[in-house]
Amino acid sequence: MRGFGVRITASGLKSFILEKRVNGRVRRMTLGREGELTVAQARNRAQQLLGQIALGDDAVQKRRRERARQVTLDEVYTEFLRVRSQLSDG
Repeated sequence: MRGFGVRITASGLKSFILEKRVNGRVRRMTLGREGELTVAQARNRAQQLLGQIALGDDAVQKRRRERARQVTLDEVYTEFLRVRSQLSDG
């Protein structure tokens, strides 16, 4: 299957990925870790994502929007104050 593969980190952690061009940009989606998913399960998940992409769905962009909606203004403000406290006045 084109775009389906395994990504291995320097520490040896293996993850199944799907890499596909969506709306002119290359998107890499992590399907799951090896051991948690079998190769067959990862391929099934990749086929599902390819089907969604063929219908015009961008799973990576959708996931980013979901994460952005989960962040509250209070969390953003707290993080701003934490980062701002490390800056100099100069």
